[in-house]
Amino acid sequence: MSRSINPSHAFAMALLCLSSSCAIATFERLEITSNVVSHGQVIGSGGAWLSFSALPDKPCVERLIELTCEGSSVGQVFSWDGNRVSVSPETEWRKDRKYRLALSGSVRLADGRRYQSSFERYFYWTSATDFLTVTASSPAMDAEVSPGERLVVSFNKPIDVNSFMQDFSIKPSCGTRISFSDGNRTVTVEPASRWPLNEVFSWSFDAALSGDGSPLPAPFESRFTSPVDVSIPEVIAVCPVTAGAIANAFDEGVSIDGHLVDDQPFGVVFSEEMSPTSVISALSIEPSLKGYFAKDGSSARRFVFRPLEPYEAGVTYTLRVAASASDALGLSMRRDVEVLFTSLNRNLRVTSIALGDESVIDDFSDKDRLFSCDLSGDALTVSVDFDASIGLERREIVVDKTRLSILFPRTLVAPSLIAARWENGAKRLVMDWKGFSPSVGDNDSFYYLEIPGGKSGVTDGRGQYMEDGVCVVFGCR
Repeated sequence: MSRSINPSHAFAMALLCLSSSCAIATFERLEITSNVVSHGQVIGSGGAWLSFSALPDKPCVERLIELTCEGSSVGQVFSWDGNRVSVSPETEWRKDRKYRLALSGSVRLADGRRYQSSFERYFYWTSATDFLTVTASSPAMDAEVSPGERLVVSFNKPIDVNSFMQDFSIKPSCGTRISFSDGNRTVTVEPASRWPLNEVFSWSFDAALSGDGSPLPAPFESRFTSPVDVSIPEVIAVCPVTAGAIANAFDEGVSIDGHLVDDQPFGVVFSEEMSPTSVISALSIEPSLKGYFAKDGSSARRFVFRPLEPYEAGVTYTLRVAASASDALGLSMRRDVEVLFTSLNRNLRVTSIALGDESVIDDFSDKDRLFSCDLSGDALTVSVDFDASIGLERREIVVDKTRLSILFPRTLVAPSLIAARWENGAKRLVMDWKGFSPSVGDNDSFYYLEIPGGKSGVTDGRGQYMEDGVCVVFGCR
């Protein structure tokens, strides 16, 4: 006699049989972590360990773990602490040898669930006392440094210089100088000039070795912030300067255009303290003028140009301050600055020439005009008036350059200069000449007086010269 079976009862019985005869498969992920984080890592005392996100079946895990040394399997000793198992060789660890820790296969948990898992890392072992360790470093993490502040790191033993130089990194990249001291136990890193402003730098090394070959147990990395500066420097004045025995006077309210005389210095004033080296290299004058720029005393806001020659009359100069001029923290100007200026200096002029006691010439515009004068015997006194005094060191040169020569006829004997003297505050040159031949009937005698112009001609000793020469032709009676 047969009887039917309730379908719901049949399903429950089948499920019961299934759960009692095999483990339940799952597609969830089993997390495995380790103190061997990356390939090639160096570990010390305590050996290597694996930790599971859920309590595993210990015998199952021990069967799946493999430890090798230089490619050869080694016997293993396991030590459990909850979900974490430490793995060591049956014999002692071998220093600086390459070990491989691996786990691969189906990991069964204590509750019967199974996970297909895989883990593999190779590493090196050394004792804790053999490690190369950082004992101190500065600046502190995320500190703000001064423009030229040094980075310093100290180790427990001498560092291998080559390995550190190859391994050291700083980002963003910038020029640095690295030095070693204290028997190579201390490394100092300094900027080639100064740290670029408004940057966050990270500096690190992870593969450096000690002098005896010991590695770092973990990478070193630190950060610092370079000086923060948001105030862009500016030129706020270019002005005449009156030199003083103790201090220079800057007339910041006056432009240099049309206000500089002779070889008067002028100043450049900035909105804040500047880097003197960058400012002096950024300053230039065109056309070239002999002189030099210098910081004004202790102030790095003010700079002075000291000419070594007078400004040339009528010349327009261009003072240029390049944008490379930077403040004390290294922040540069936004753009170049140009200032055009002309000095008060004027060309030297001859205002009048007197031939003897009566013939005074003050109009030299007609170069073909002939003048006449009366001789005193065969002598003639010539007076030349300038619009500015002639410097002491130039007076003899002016006398030498002022020439009185025969024009016609060429058979005449050239006059001789007997005496020369300066009058009227060295503005007037008086010259006594002798040896003239007067005109007789139709036989005229003509001479010419020449005062040369240009830079190689007559100058006043302060850099001012006659733009054009003066030539006077005259006959003698």
